[in-house]
Amino acid sequence: MLKELGGRYKKLKAKNDAFKESIKQKDEDIKGLVACVGDVDEEIELYEESIIKAEVSASTLKTNIEPPAPSLVNPKGPTDAEP
Repeated sequence: MLKELGGRYKKLKAKNDAFKESIKQKDEDIKGLVACVGDVDEEIELYEESIIKAEVSASTLKTNIEPPAPSLVNPKGPTDAEP
C-alpha cells in the first residue's frame, strides 16, 4: 500500500510540476503581449503626431497658395486710372 501511495504521489507531483510550468509559460506569454501592446500604443502616438504635423503643413500650404480676397486687392473698387 505504501508503494502504491508513493507511485500516486509521484504521478500527482509530476502533473503538478507540469501545471506550474504551464502557468509560468502563459505568464511569460502574457507579459510579451503586454509589451507588444505598449509598443503598438507608442506607434499609434507617433502616427497621430505625424498626422497633426501633416494637417498643420497642409493648412499652411493652403494659406500660402490661396490668392488674397478681392476686397484686399483693391478695397476701394476700380479707379479712373485703371482701364
